[in-house]
Amino acid sequence: MPALGLEHRGELQRAIDENSLVLYYQPKLRVRSLSILGIESLVRWPFKARELLLPGDFLPLAEETGLIRPLLEWGLRRALAQIALWRGDGLKLFTAVNLSAKNLADPRLELTFKQLLRVGGTDAAQLTLEIPAAALSAANTATLDWLAGLRRGGVRIALDGLDELEVPLGLITRCPLDELKISPRLFARLALDPRVALAVRQLIAACRATGLVTVAVGVENDGGLRLAEELGCDAGQGNYLSPPLPPSDLVAWLRSRPD
Repeated sequence: MPALGLEHRGELQRAIDENSLVLYYQPKLRVRSLSILGIESLVRWPFKARELLLPGDFLPLAEETGLIRPLLEWGLRRALAQIALWRGDGLKLFTAVNLSAKNLADPRLELTFKQLLRVGGTDAAQLTLEIPAAALSAANTATLDWLAGLRRGGVRIALDGLDELEVPLGLITRCPLDELKISPRLFARLALDPRVALAVRQLIAACRATGLVTVAVGVENDGGLRLAEELGCDAGQGNYLSPPLPPSDLVAWLRSRPD
């Protein structure tokens, strides 16, 4: 369906206020052992009891209407609460939360993160912030400084949605990063263009030299998994490995695995 228009602002506001959104979680698996590296939290909106809306259906509305900040706060609170519940059940899952470009430009965000981490009592090392590559590339010094401060406190920082190869090497040296995620769009190009594959292989080698974890997003079949391993990626993410799952299904999936 097309992205929701402005007439749905009130419904989205109520969904946030009434806690009627849900988080699904998609595993990231190490490509060689298929052991779990972490999970990414992905928001879903049960819309008028008819369908489960994906982020692309309503995030543009949130961005346009200023609801992106309360949406992020909701998602962070829910993810931190879920981490705590899992910890009580003996599961330690490293969980990623997505930031938008507008989130990253919000000067109040640093304090929000610190307050929520303190109130939730969550080990900061279990949290990863996934930030769009374009937003991180445009980030100013103040933003990079507070990200570096969060990282010193244990939070991991991931560069998400890498589509192009012109900017990343500079970002790797300039930004406080722990992880680089190759977008499904770029990953799909690798099998079609040997030059792109070579450039990505060189980028992955540079990441490895600096201690960055690399994740291929868009692993949709066994060939994709083999390609991620051949390129030197540390981990893969995609429906072939596991689709996004609600918390109870994720736990069942984890406990059914031999590792």
